Amino acid sequence: MSSNDYATGMTTLVATKIVGLRRAKQLTQGQFAKLFGVSQGSVSRWETGSMPEPENLAILASFAGVSIQEFIGLPRADQAVPMGESVEVRGSVAAGVWHEAWEWAEEDRFTFTGSPEATRVRSPHRFGLRVDGESMNLRYPPGTLLDCVSVYALDNEPANGKRVIVERRRLDGMVEATIKKLVVGEDGKKWLVAESSHPEYQAPIDAFNGDPLVSETRIIAVVVGSYRLE
Repeated sequence: MSSNDYATGMTTLVATKIVGLRRAKQLTQGQFAKLFGVSQGSVSRWETGSMPEPENLAILASFAGVSIQEFIGLPRADQAVPMGESVEVRGSVAAGVWHEAWEWAEEDRFTFTGSPEATRVRSPHRFGLRVDGESMNLRYPPGTLLDCVSVYALDNEPANGKRVIVERRRLDGMVEATIKKLVVGEDGKKWLVAESSHPEYQAPIDAFNGDPLVSETRIIAVVVGSYRLE
């Protein structure tokens, strides 16, 4: 899970708790706002995902009868934090870079700890990849580690909007592995979209047609989590 995903989850949790507190006391947003000396607009923003100021968080937590850490979803000091599975980074994804194989040699591989919430799928159908290049930099900057699940471990085909790992094989046997957003049109046609700030990557690609030099294009995995080193 990326830091952005974690922060979004925290604000959503806090917003849900604030709504629950107010409704449990049978108060309108205006009445609830008076308890904290803030405007009704502030309460409305809290309930739609804006994080309250620290002083108001303290009052809200006290109102709920818990610590601030528990209110915002952090574990207590005496509570163990669950660890995810060790995920092996097997290779990298980069648009326009062709290799004999996208997977690295055993001695070049390394591991990172995936999110325990990301998936229940275990090795060998779960693996990591490193993002190289700028073809998905708006979503995954270079160096991002991707937590991936093989399509063979999924019950259904990847859904519209999912980020997927795509393998393309040329007529000469060289292979390219990339990450793209899968977009399915109303006609059922599948497109691979790069979320990039660079114009050369922005044109949607017909998922399974178009390049006469490519003998095979297939989706091999779905991204279930990501991690970026600070």
